[in-house]
Amino acid sequence: MGNSRVNFRGQRADMSPLESVEMQESSSPMRRGVIPVAVLAALLLAVPWLRTRLSARWGGPCVPVPLPVRSELEPLTARSADRLEGLATFCDPGVRGLINRVLFYGNDATLASAGPARNVMLWSLATGRADVLEGTIEYHSLAISPDGEILVGGGDDGTIQGWGLTRRERLFSVPHAHRAPIWGIAFDPVGGAFVSAARDGMLRRWSRASGALLGEVGGVDEAWPVAFSHDGQLIAVGNGESASLWTGKTLEPRGSLTGQETATWAVAFSRDDRRLAAGSDGPAIRVYDTGTQGLVQALHGYRTTVRDVQYNAAGDLLAAGGWDGSVTVWDAAHGKRLASRDGHQGRVQTIAFDRRGLLLASAGDGGIIRFWGVRRRPVVARSPTSGAR
Repeated sequence: MGNSRVNFRGQRADMSPLESVEMQESSSPMRRGVIPVAVLAALLLAVPWLRTRLSARWGGPCVPVPLPVRSELEPLTARSADRLEGLATFCDPGVRGLINRVLFYGNDATLASAGPARNVMLWSLATGRADVLEGTIEYHSLAISPDGEILVGGGDDGTIQGWGLTRRERLFSVPHAHRAPIWGIAFDPVGGAFVSAARDGMLRRWSRASGALLGEVGGVDEAWPVAFSHDGQLIAVGNGESASLWTGKTLEPRGSLTGQETATWAVAFSRDDRRLAAGSDGPAIRVYDTGTQGLVQALHGYRTTVRDVQYNAAGDLLAAGGWDGSVTVWDAAHGKRLASRDGHQGRVQTIAFDRRGLLLASAGDGGIIRFWGVRRRPVVARSPTSGAR
């Protein structure tokens, strides 16, 4: 054996096949436990990363926190917005997923949310509990009529469904209303109709009572968000690389807005309808003059997509939600950032102001809804002698 030759693996030339296999197994790193230790170490190092990724995907833990009473809050304005703070969290531990839209209605007593789990959830602001409108589609868009009586939702399969909010019963369903997911739906504020826009390039007008088609126009490109002006005269539509304006009743084109170089995910008219805010992949918010269609402001400071933009009822604030988890409030007149909060562990998909001007809601990953506002400062009583010298 001392004269046996050894090959490059360290095996004897006269070694039997069985001896060769046994030698390889005994000398392998797996046999010695080197690889299992290394794999275990790598997994341990990856746990925090995995936890962070999963937490972001699901929006973090669901820990409901009730809203304070309205008397404890002061109006959210350009003067008070720098004191913006998280007030409450609504969520259902059994229903997790992405919320695509939130809307206040019913004198701000209820918040409607689109999704998750193919449902529309109606949250009581007083109790933090939700009633469920059981749908058959995943709702990408949601709108409530100006009188608060009808809710319509646009689905991922191109279906539109309408609900009566008084009895909470389904009024109509329009299968294949579009040949693509419906990302935009909005009510005419002064008429008995609503419009929808989808990635099939169609803009359609529907009866709010029956869901009957009233009119349509093509060539809108891959349409995503849609919004009505407050006077009902204009419709704004965001698409792949721009935003466009259309007449509210006849759906005639009024022109495209310049300066949008990436996908437009959100559009919102100012209270006086003179300006239109657009959120995009920029990442930035661009504000346009609806008369000249020229760029007025470009609001920067975002790390990724600006997914939603909304003006408050008074018109002095512009809020935005981003996929970086941020909620930002701007002075609408001067383009000054007043507050920026990172209250979400995942994406912010939608935001909404209440009509009273007290609350801002935001939602996205994980089925989690956050509420923001400004608490009243405590009144410090002065003693009778505090001013004496």
